[in-house]
Amino acid sequence: MAELKRFQILAAVISGRGPAYLRGVNLSAIDLSGAGWLVEADLYGADLDGANLRRANLRGANLEMANLNSANLWAANLEGANLSKAKARVANLSMAVLRGANLREAGLIGASLVKADLEEADLDGADLEGANLEGCNLRRARITNVNLKLANLDGADLSEAILDRSGDLNPKKVYSDADFYGAITAIRLADLLQIGCLSHSNLKIEVYSKDNRGDIHIGSGKVLHAHTNTLEGEEALMKILGWESGRFIAYPFTPSGLVTIDKPVEHLLLMWRRLEDEMNFTARNDEKPS
Repeated sequence: MAELKRFQILAAVISGRGPAYLRGVNLSAIDLSGAGWLVEADLYGADLDGANLRRANLRGANLEMANLNSANLWAANLEGANLSKAKARVANLSMAVLRGANLREAGLIGASLVKADLEEADLDGADLEGANLEGCNLRRARITNVNLKLANLDGADLSEAILDRSGDLNPKKVYSDADFYGAITAIRLADLLQIGCLSHSNLKIEVYSKDNRGDIHIGSGKVLHAHTNTLEGEEALMKILGWESGRFIAYPFTPSGLVTIDKPVEHLLLMWRRLEDEMNFTARNDEKPS
């Protein structure tokens, strides 16, 4: 009966004149795939949790404060839409058109935005932690005060984007073409350390794994310092190298003179491999029946 009432509401909207007026309406889990009558619709505060909006035309729609958690918006047209403070946790926005959209303070944690078009979109204050922005178009977008911790920006176009570059870089800042980033599962940190040292680079590597955070400093091709929230020096480096998954961001920096590690990288990696072997041996013995 609940579904019938929803479609009765929609029928009344369709039969009327002007943009659809659905402020605060409960449309959770509804199938509106391909809907073409939502242009400039007023969906302020509407509940679209789990809704199917694949290829729906929401151009210029007002979705401020709307609940789009887990919604399917694959290839939807949201050009110029207002999604300010909208909640879109783990929503599927891959291939969606969001040109010029207002996404200020939107909650997009874990959302998929693969190859989405966000040209000239306003993302100020948005939360994109863990979001997948692989290959998306962010040309001339405003990306300031954004939480991009563990976000995937591989292949994203950030040309002429407005980036927050003030102060020290941290996971709430966007990284420029001078920096590089990746997944620990895609490249071993040990390999990255070797590359940095062999090239005699000055690098700071920020590493994020679940709730853990660590930094590694490389100066003139030598590992100079490492720290986590509770450890520093060689102990911290061994801990960071042991993280099995996560993301890293590496960028140029000027060594500050802080040195807590004074061993060649080859020696450090040998220490790590011995420690790794010991941990694997202990794990195998623990699995054996007594």
